[in-house]
Amino acid sequence: MAIKNLKFKLHRLVVLIMIACISHYVSSAPQMPESELSWKNVAVEGKKTAVFSLFSDNRGIMWLGTNRGLYFYDGVTTHPVGENELFGTQIYSIVEKDNNLFLGSNNGLLVYDYSSGTVKHYPSNTPKEIRSLLLADDGLWIGSLNGVFRLNLSNNELTNLSAGLPHKSVYSLLRDSRGILYVGTYNGLARWNTQSGSFHTVRAKMDKSMSGSLFVNCLLESEDGESIYIGGEGFLYRYTPSSESWNKIIDIGNNNVKSLTKSDNGHILIGTDNGVFEMFNDTIRHYRHDSRHELSLADNEIWCIYADLQHNIWTGHERGFSMASNSTSIRTIKLSTLANSGEGNEIHVIHRDSKDNLWLAGTNGVIKLSDGSKPCWYQHSATPNSLSHNRIRSILEDSENQIWLATDAGINRFNEDANNFDVFHIIAVLIGMIKYIRLHSEQITTSAYLEGPHIGFHSACQLVRIIKTVFSKLTMLNVSPETSILLLRSSVMNSVSNSALKGLIQKIVLPIPELSGVARL
Repeated sequence: MAIKNLKFKLHRLVVLIMIACISHYVSSAPQMPESELSWKNVAVEGKKTAVFSLFSDNRGIMWLGTNRGLYFYDGVTTHPVGENELFGTQIYSIVEKDNNLFLGSNNGLLVYDYSSGTVKHYPSNTPKEIRSLLLADDGLWIGSLNGVFRLNLSNNELTNLSAGLPHKSVYSLLRDSRGILYVGTYNGLARWNTQSGSFHTVRAKMDKSMSGSLFVNCLLESEDGESIYIGGEGFLYRYTPSSESWNKIIDIGNNNVKSLTKSDNGHILIGTDNGVFEMFNDTIRHYRHDSRHELSLADNEIWCIYADLQHNIWTGHERGFSMASNSTSIRTIKLSTLANSGEGNEIHVIHRDSKDNLWLAGTNGVIKLSDGSKPCWYQHSATPNSLSHNRIRSILEDSENQIWLATDAGINRFNEDANNFDVFHIIAVLIGMIKYIRLHSEQITTSAYLEGPHIGFHSACQLVRIIKTVFSKLTMLNVSPETSILLLRSSVMNSVSNSALKGLIQKIVLPIPELSGVARL
């Protein structure tokens, strides 16, 4: 029994040590910022078309309600549906039930039948100018500019339930997690009272800066189910029914909020007349159209916003729609976000060292990311001990945990104490070049190895031929590398008449394995 207890205690100790080590490893690694959304923009049939509603059906097909009828998107392009029946129809809301799509439009309630591929008006005399649809139990709630109605889908009975609304024009419908129905109107919010079977206006407790009507465009329940986000013309409020409190979210300014949705990571996405806002805790991100960036939104007038089950965010606007992946499997992080700089850098090398620093190197220096520190961007400059060149080919950590960078102008060793670099120029002699020329004379391009003024291809080939001739004679002599260097330089210089070529001979630098030290020709 004592042995078993000892084994259990040792096992538990090992597990605790492993957990502590893992926790230390995770906490010490630099934390990457959350990725920003990059947008793919799609025009509907290549035309300027406003998309008022987006809906993904149970087959995963994305449907678009536009100012020119109904479309679906196959992942590549858009396709119209019922062009003749829907000519001149503006579709503002789409829901699905029993293999049918119910379409709320300016011409009333329409139904698209999957099986027949046809669009028709609903048999009942539904109201015109429908702005919102909501399926609840066996009924379809219809919000229109002429009031709110409930359609019994079993017997097609339509009931007008507009009594008690603060205004007859209804723009949004919401049924919360407790089953309570809310209606957003042109002049306030209303809540359904099941006991009285009617709506009652919710008294808005807003700040004094709000004047005029409370135009409620959209409604969204919070992640915890305790509050409701209310978006409208120039405001976004968080209303908590339990305390009847109204809190204005001032981070989005006075932009007109037209649509709201939740992404799968708990972020609130807000469609406005000034682009998309992404809100999480105390953080707000703003996405707008920027003609300089291809992956920005195509338009800032956001009519609708939708988050599907595949982690994609869809926005409908005046120029079609835009979509962005919100997947955590592959994240896109802008270099400007990482380094707090607008400079570019084509990253070719990524290295995580033994201290969990992350090095990102490319054509414009190297960026070091460390936990708890600001990003450091090292570049070549006139400052002593800066990088010898901005183009970095490789990063290596040696057995003494020193970081080495191979650049186009020498090797750099990172000096952590001084936060700069010790620069080593590898300068060798012509022998290395000659050996390479001798082996690859037909394949090489001389310009890759010759530095200095432009001498033309013919002159370069002349130099190669001279060096090859001299080298073939020197290889027959049994002399030291140092003696070979002097003989080679002297022989080649005497064979060259072109002053530019003579200048080049002084500048040729290549590593030479035979020499243990570093020599300059």
